[in-house]
Amino acid sequence: MTLFITTTVLDFVHAFRREEMRDAMAYHLARECKLAGVALYGFVVMPHHTHMVVRLGPKLAGPDFMRRFKANSAAAMKKLLIKAENKEFDQQRGLNRHQFWKCSYRSVRIEGERMFWQKMAYLHANPVKAG
Repeated sequence: MTLFITTTVLDFVHAFRREEMRDAMAYHLARECKLAGVALYGFVVMPHHTHMVVRLGPKLAGPDFMRRFKANSAAAMKKLLIKAENKEFDQQRGLNRHQFWKCSYRSVRIEGERMFWQKMAYLHANPVKAG
C-alpha cells in the first residue's frame, strides 16, 4: 500500500528551522523506512511538519509504522533541540504524553499512477510555495 503521510510537530513549533534539525529528520526518516522495510519514494521536511510518500510492506500497517517512526524520531530530535526551541515546546509538552509530534497524522492512500505523481509534485512544490 502506498501512502502520502503528513505529520506535524507539537503545537506547530518550527522545530526544523535549523539545517541540523532538517538533516537529522531526513536521516531518521530514511533510517526508519529502511529498518521497517518501507520504500521511501519522496519526502520534504518543512519548518513544523513532514510529508512523505511511502510504500508499506504487506505485513505493516500505517499506524504501526508511524508509531515507531514518531517515537524514534522524537527521541532523536529532542536531543538536538536548543534552549530556545525547548522553550517553545514547554507549554504543550507532556499533554497526552506527547513530547515532540502531535498525536495524530494524516495519511491518504495513493490510488494509481496519476495520484502518485500528483503527490510527488506536491512534495517538490510545497517548500517553494511556502517561500
